[in-house]
Amino acid sequence: MAPLVGWRRVIIPAGRYAGLDVDHVCLDFGGWPLYTRLCLPCHGARGDGHGPAAPYVWPAPRAFTRGEMKWRSAPVGQPASDDDVRATILLGAPGTAMPAFAALAPEQQDDVIAVVRAFAPSAVAAEDAAPPAIDLGEPPAPDPDRGAALWRTKGCPACHEDHESLKALVGSERNPS
Repeated sequence: MAPLVGWRRVIIPAGRYAGLDVDHVCLDFGGWPLYTRLCLPCHGARGDGHGPAAPYVWPAPRAFTRGEMKWRSAPVGQPASDDDVRATILLGAPGTAMPAFAALAPEQQDDVIAVVRAFAPSAVAAEDAAPPAIDLGEPPAPDPDRGAALWRTKGCPACHEDHESLKALVGSERNPS
């Protein structure tokens, strides 16, 4: 039985990487030839996940141009680290079409990581920047009347029939009738 997806050599006519229409500086990286052989068939020449094999794999290949990686150890809102990208290259992505490339030497791994990172330079720059602070402002002043109204409208009396809990919260002089 023939495999569903077969690797084929990617032919780029008229010289070194001509006709790729790559608008990134990835061609200048030493890892570009390795990327074209191992990654380009699925992730594409632009790193957008639209390589020639992409229609035949599931799930769709990751688009490096967004700087988002599926498996990462970084906090939410922060880009994946180089070690996260390295782990995906070496181990693959079980349950997907992403194979493991465990035979790559450490220098080759670094070269491929540099190409992957070059597709989304703003995400790599964000790695060094501190996340923006969230200003919630001052909390509102306590409002016992609003609390009493919420007590009634949210159904609290159904479980708390005596109003002792409410009295403790808002004081006996504000006990709802």
